Order: sequence, then structure tokens, then C-alpha cells
Amino acid sequence: HNLEKPGRHTYRKQVPDYAERLGAFEWPLPDHLHPDEFVGDSVVRWLDATAASRPLPQPLFLEIGFPGPHPPFDPLAEVAEKYMRREIPMLEVSEEEMEAQPEGLKKLRTFFEQYDVDAVVHDSRASRERRHRQRAYYMANCEMIDTKVGQILDGLERHDLLTDSIVIFTSDHGESLGDHGMYAKWNMYDCVTRVPTIVWAPGRFAGGRTVDDLYSWFDLGPTVLECAGLEVPDHFEAISMLEQLQDRAGAAGRQEVFSELSRDTVMNAIEYQIMLRTPDYKCVQFLGEERGLLFDLEADPNELVNLWDDPDQAERRDAMLARIHHWYVSSVAASARRNVQYSISDFIRHRFGEEPGDEQ
Repeated sequence: HNLEKPGRHTYRKQVPDYAERLGAFEWPLPDHLHPDEFVGDSVVRWLDATAASRPLPQPLFLEIGFPGPHPPFDPLAEVAEKYMRREIPMLEVSEEEMEAQPEGLKKLRTFFEQYDVDAVVHDSRASRERRHRQRAYYMANCEMIDTKVGQILDGLERHDLLTDSIVIFTSDHGESLGDHGMYAKWNMYDCVTRVPTIVWAPGRFAGGRTVDDLYSWFDLGPTVLECAGLEVPDHFEAISMLEQLQDRAGAAGRQEVFSELSRDTVMNAIEYQIMLRTPDYKCVQFLGEERGLLFDLEADPNELVNLWDDPDQAERRDAMLARIHHWYVSSVAASARRNVQYSISDFIRHRFGEEPGDEQ
């Protein structure tokens, strides 16, 4: 269409109050060119066009990546207007909470306030009105995606694929939206690490249920393999959710989950951060820093009170740090072991034209 996709440089020039918007803008181009509209429409067109020329392939695997709700938060104006009229809950941010954060997070917050990453001029002390608009536009974008998912399901039903389909809706990370004085991802608060995951399959899984057990996002891998009747490789650290989805007696998730994030061009003041989360507690270590984060999730589900320096929590903190170190070393060692095994297998296969056996 010979049009520039709106972004930081576009909105800087077009929006007079750009710096006040917290990344919330009205989509300025024709509706069908919005990335999330375009992606959803493309899937439906593919289903219809392919089915019209030949039977759709069986089995069929589609991975559909909607760009949103990603900053800049620029939904269609008429959808945004609906949410601007609504009361939207938000977490209050206090100076006390921000002051108790580790230095790495403070520097990350400063970086966000100095550079308009993804067209968001962050303000950790933004007014409730400005934060409300940001959240309204974010939620409007979520509704746009929800509508497109519905149209894709209609397309599957139109071509008699819906009753034998498994649909998984998830995301790679959440969004801070000003909570804890932060913006975007690059932190380990639940608003970022606890992502939506909805699994739907008529006739396979009973609906109307919520699984509260802990799982890691990469556990979707073996889950999809098992749903497709394929074998899960032995070396996977990920575990399948299938028994939970089937509501089998005794099925259980993880006792703990980990998340890790290494330095990049945005999170440039933190070399590495690792999170350990159990059902009741969360501990986050920042490499090279003396202080991290420790939250009692039962007493403080919003993660507002950092217990890192609390002497009554020192034993728990140290035990969780030891668990982080053990997991990290074990995981790296297992990965290295697999890489060596694959390297040996590749060498033998290329050298002798066969797989390594016991005699070799």
C-alpha cells in the first residue's frame, strides 16, 4: 500500500501531545491495515482460499502471531472509545515501593523515562487519567484480537474443522502498564510473567475449569506433541499439561517455575535476572547486585512489599537463592550434555553414514 507503518517516528510527528500519551494513540490508517486486523483477516482468507482449491491438509497446524497488544497501544478509535467510558482497575504506585526496588530496576525505570521505547514516553508518576487512557487502549486492542480469534474459529467451523481442533490462546509475556512504576516487560512481576493461556477442544477437554497449578510457558511444547499423538523427546525439560487438560485424577503441575532474562539494549543495566516462583513465594536475583526481590504472594498478591531485607525472611530468601543456583547449574549442565551427545552423533553419522550404536 506504500504506507509507513505507524510507530515512534510517525507519532512523534503527528501527535501534538505525544510525550503525554504513554504510548496510547488512535490508529491513523484504514482499519484493515492495522497489524492485528491484517493478521486475522489473512488467516481467514487462507482458510477459505485453500479450501476452495483443494481439501485443507490433515493434520493441520497453524501458529498465528498477533502483534498486539504491543506498544504503541494504537487500536481502532471506535473500539478505544468504549473502554475510555469504563472504570478500569489499576494498581497504585508508591514512592516507598519504588525506593525498595533493586538498583537495576531503578535504572531500567530511568531508561524508560529517558527514551521512548516503542513510542512510549514512560512516566512512573503518571496521573490516574493518563494511565486510564493507556489501559483503555490496551484493552481495546485485546478486544480487536478477540474478535479476530472468533472469526478464525468461524472459518474452521465453515470448513468442518472445528469439532476436531485444539485451540490454544496464549502470549509470550505480559505488560506492566505502569504497575510498580514499570513499563513493558523486562521485569519479573506477575503482570509480565503470568501470561494468559486458554485451551479449548470440544469433546476432548471439559470446559469451565481453571487450573491453578504452576506451569512454564515451554510446557506447551510437549502438550502439543502429545495432543497430536507424537512422542515427547526424553531430553525435554518441559512437561506436558495433557493430563491436567483431561482432568485426570492425580494430575499435577510444577512445584516451582523459573524465568530468566539476560541483558539487551533496553535492559542494559542488569546483566542477568532469574526468578523462582512457588505457589506462595517469589524470589528474583539480579546478577552482580546484593539486593533482589522477595514477595509473600499469599499475604501480598500484588507484590508491593519487598521482603528481601526482612530478617524474618532471611532463611527463606537464602534457601530460594540456593535453589535458583542449583537449577541454573543443573539446566546448563544438561544442555551442555545434550549438545555433546548431538555433536558426537552428527560426527558419526557424517563420517560413517549411520547412527551411533553400542559397539561404536
